[in-house]
Amino acid sequence: DAGEAAMAVIGQPMLDAGGTGVSSTRLSGPAGIGFVGGTLNRLYVADQRNNRVVGYNVAAVQDAGSASLLFGHPDRDGGPVWESNCANGPTDFSVTRGWAIAVDGTGNRLFASDILIAGDDDSTGRIVAFPLTTQGLPASYAATGVLGQSDSWSCSAQAFSAPTANSLTFPTGIVFDDVRNRLFAADMLGGRVVVYDFAQGGLTNGMAATAVLGRATMDAGNEP
Repeated sequence: DAGEAAMAVIGQPMLDAGGTGVSSTRLSGPAGIGFVGGTLNRLYVADQRNNRVVGYNVAAVQDAGSASLLFGHPDRDGGPVWESNCANGPTDFSVTRGWAIAVDGTGNRLFASDILIAGDDDSTGRIVAFPLTTQGLPASYAATGVLGQSDSWSCSAQAFSAPTANSLTFPTGIVFDDVRNRLFAADMLGGRVVVYDFAQGGLTNGMAATAVLGRATMDAGNEP
């Protein structure tokens, strides 16, 4: 119904509370969400200002619910660090300024896009893939794949005017196609949507996109 009230809240102690925080029950700048239904009922959130991705079991949602998993801040033993929001830079463990989430329920992967720097003429963006168990929990806190960067885990600046099939500038939205095993990424500052096809050779670091939408060619720049 129009104007219907929310039934519960995540990231705040109550529906009419504000503010931000960094813990298993707080969020700071949630920017994107992904969901897996069925028997799992897991919600994944790109907690942008805390530089992490957190996950909740939402089979039964209640106010101030606690996250049950985290990517982006592991300790030396590989466990989650809930009270950290440091920007750790581009590594296989980090999620810096995460913008979007997509879940591959068939291949048990969570994709997260992050953007480190946005300048006047270029930006550094990538999509990292974290492995999940069949229960939707972290199989490892280290990502097993990266897209948008040709030199593995680092983040090199990419000019808006010179995109390539291997690059991403500012990936703000991602969607996974479970049927055809494809990932669609909205590369905002590149003025395009790129498509990655994993059906044949799977995901390899820095792999080229197989198609582009919004541009005549993959290397067409962001001009009117």
